[in-house]
Amino acid sequence: MEYPSIVRLGVYDILMDHGHEVPIEGFLRHPEHSYFRAYHDIALVKLEHRVYFTSNIRPACLWYTESRNTTKFIVTGFDNNNSYGVPSTQLTKVVLEEFPGQDCAQRYKFLPRFSRGITDGQLCVGSDLEGRHACIGDPGSSLLTLTHPKTCMFHIVGITPIGPYGCGVGKTRALYTKVAHYLDWIEENVWGSKANLADTYKFNKFF
Repeated sequence: MEYPSIVRLGVYDILMDHGHEVPIEGFLRHPEHSYFRAYHDIALVKLEHRVYFTSNIRPACLWYTESRNTTKFIVTGFDNNNSYGVPSTQLTKVVLEEFPGQDCAQRYKFLPRFSRGITDGQLCVGSDLEGRHACIGDPGSSLLTLTHPKTCMFHIVGITPIGPYGCGVGKTRALYTKVAHYLDWIEENVWGSKANLADTYKFNKFF
């Protein structure tokens, strides 16, 4: 399997603009993640050098508490609502909302990947409107909430899962990784004691 080697920032149309390309130094997958299960689906990407902000490249904060003052979220990607069609070449967005965990539990209880049910590290997110969801090309995208409209500041509440079922088809639900649940792990490996260890970020530790 070929590893991703760059991150592209500030891209709106993938046919017209390559954006700002930054080489990847390495990856760190959560130690409890398994490709055969739908839990701890989170990883970190370390870039080779610093990223400078522009009008098209802006930071987003991490949501840091278990409580949330909104149930409406935004997901962006290049494949929203194109479950069986041609992926979008332009960055698109869809507005989704949070649902009780039991909604997802009922839908996924017979699937082997969800053998442990719904955990504290997951959010049940979707839409009751037809055809609204993240899709095949969107895994890893951020589940965002706009916290400061005047300054266009977003917080990352969750991470789009791999392969949400029924994306772009019908009334859907999917389990998103809850960022606040993994904040200690993120901080330890980004700013903490493990951040600069030689074995923390490597290409061969991602897949």
